[in-house]
Amino acid sequence: MNRLLTLALACVTGLLAVAAVANPANAQDESTQLKPSLKFELRNQQTARTGGPIPVTFDLVWDGAGVTLLEGQLQLVLTDGLETYGHYVSNDLAINPGRTTYRILLPSIEGRAAFQTVDLVAKFVTDDGDEFDLEARPLRVAPDVSRFFQVVYCDPVSRTDDRRVSEFLSTLKFEQFWQAPTRNQPITPENVATTYLDSLQPSDLPADPHWLCTTSIVVLSRNGFSELRPRQLEVLLQWVKAGGSLCVEPLGGLDDEHLEFLNGLAAESPETELTFDSRGQLIVPEGQSFKSLNCGLGRAVVLYAGLLDDLDTTSADWKSAVAGLWHFRVDQQKQIASKGKFQWLAGGELYPENYDRPYRNNQYRYYGNVYQQNQFVNEQNHLGVRPIQSVQGLLERLMPQDVEVVPLPYIGAILVFYLLTIGPVDYFVLGMFKARRFTWITFPLATIGFTLFTVWLSNAYLSSSAERTFVQILDVTPQGEVARSNRLELLFTMSSNNVTTDVKSGVFTALDHSRFGGTVHDQYRRPVHRRTVPAPTIVGRPPGVFTAVQAVPKWTPQINRVFQIAPDAAELPTELAEFDWQSPRDLSNSDERQKLREAIQTTFGNEAIAVLFNERKAIDLVGDRASVFQESMLQQMSGRRTTNNQEEWLYTDFLWDASVRLQGPGLFGAVCRVSPHGGSNFEDLTLLDPSDGTQWLLVIARPDGENMTIYRRLFQLPAESANAQ
Repeated sequence: MNRLLTLALACVTGLLAVAAVANPANAQDESTQLKPSLKFELRNQQTARTGGPIPVTFDLVWDGAGVTLLEGQLQLVLTDGLETYGHYVSNDLAINPGRTTYRILLPSIEGRAAFQTVDLVAKFVTDDGDEFDLEARPLRVAPDVSRFFQVVYCDPVSRTDDRRVSEFLSTLKFEQFWQAPTRNQPITPENVATTYLDSLQPSDLPADPHWLCTTSIVVLSRNGFSELRPRQLEVLLQWVKAGGSLCVEPLGGLDDEHLEFLNGLAAESPETELTFDSRGQLIVPEGQSFKSLNCGLGRAVVLYAGLLDDLDTTSADWKSAVAGLWHFRVDQQKQIASKGKFQWLAGGELYPENYDRPYRNNQYRYYGNVYQQNQFVNEQNHLGVRPIQSVQGLLERLMPQDVEVVPLPYIGAILVFYLLTIGPVDYFVLGMFKARRFTWITFPLATIGFTLFTVWLSNAYLSSSAERTFVQILDVTPQGEVARSNRLELLFTMSSNNVTTDVKSGVFTALDHSRFGGTVHDQYRRPVHRRTVPAPTIVGRPPGVFTAVQAVPKWTPQINRVFQIAPDAAELPTELAEFDWQSPRDLSNSDERQKLREAIQTTFGNEAIAVLFNERKAIDLVGDRASVFQESMLQQMSGRRTTNNQEEWLYTDFLWDASVRLQGPGLFGAVCRVSPHGGSNFEDLTLLDPSDGTQWLLVIARPDGENMTIYRRLFQLPAESANAQ
């Protein structure tokens, strides 16, 4: 009996021991299962457009285990090994259980040489301080040595993988016009462009025009166009006027807002009349399958035939229309219409007219790194990014002339109080107490005290002071509207500190000016390494309202670009509305130029500088163009000498490069401009087609102290006026 009782007790004890051991494990498993999890999933995998901002679409997946609402901030870092290209900190987020989609637009990455991916490292920090380290994801970006474009197709049903859609979109690809370079140049990836095709639901077309900076051409099917809301139509028209390209099939049922949009596209083509019938259908002109239109700085093609059924995409007229959407030069459009390919032009056709200007006594000599003639001419014809060399003139313009550490009145007040303290105050106060013998103590103490106060005051100013100067470029449409604004701002600090830049609806890009060539101010040259000049931190939700925070080293200039489409009229200069931008002008006529000169001086004053650009020449209309930006030597004319046996040089300046890109073979030997992107390479600043004698670009520069506002208006003369010149 005792043995049975002992055995039973032993079994019970064993079972209890097993349960005691098992329960913590089970509890641990249960705790592990209940531990909340957050996942970061990147949705977009296509390579971003060359030079443009980087769209990032991602999902945050929250299981909600134990917590119904997760609150905090998302932090993103763009890295490639030890190199950091950017930081992003979101606004306060509240994440519900399930999947939530977010979209942000990050600044472009400059100076990438070869690789097409960077790592996107994500972390979520809750309001309680807990951190979720999320898995890093690869993000595709465009290197500078290649050229990537994007075409977006908007339709509620069809996608780019549909055979008919794919065949039509293939007729829009840039690379179809590419021609292999000469036989002594190898065919490499740098020689060929790549056009990515993407699909978009009408409901997903953005309500902010800056999102469209990620694309080159937008295609709207009949159903895609008819489903767009008024705000989307307004944004799309703003983007086209700012330089974008649109192909639209307005053949479905349309409302008054759609007719207003189409008339906005055709506002500069009075011969084009777009009307509806009683059923809301567009009345198609007889014998026409499409119409090409100039709209502000952009281009549009309105289809009168179905893009998937009736449109003849093999005709020379269609190829010419597509070349117009890509902003090909006029001479290249003729080449494409006849042979289907663009032609690599000789270097002499791609330089400013001062190609034959003689050497000028060393007064404009450029002391930086220059392209020698043998390097420049023997360069391969490729479509990669070619940094312009005239950015140093922009830096010279923006550098503050005088840097005041402590305001002069403060220094004067300190000196006066110091003299009073060691003079009358010291004498009478010590005399009152019959202690003038202690002046040898009070004098050093007063000197030390005022010295410490002056040092403290100086440090306070150095730690908080940031010099800001800017050049703002406003592009005006024929209707007198500002289509886009480019604010090029320089930050210059007297001590290393964080400087913030607030942006309201725009694209922000931090530039490294040392990429654009040498400079006469070598002390301003910054190392390219990002650990010395950190990438900015973007706080907010770009391209809406956000802040850029930059750790700017002392005595180091930092140039930033803020690009805005259809900027707020309340923030524009008042003199803009006082000038007549809308009247057509025959600028090939000297009398008309004289009237324009008088109007400019009346509105903008005698300090204004006005320049006319036409073909490959610049004409000073008011003032001297050389006073706007310092000239830079683009290259040395090897083997060519003046009568004094001096070598000849080719000069350019930032105003010229920002107006008409003449820098030798490359992309701008094929196109005259690109659709806007607001990136770091300045390519989308260029407006004028140097092969079109009917185009005249008026540029008015208005200095305001160390700052400057530049207005630009592109005039298109009738063909008969050009023939009469």
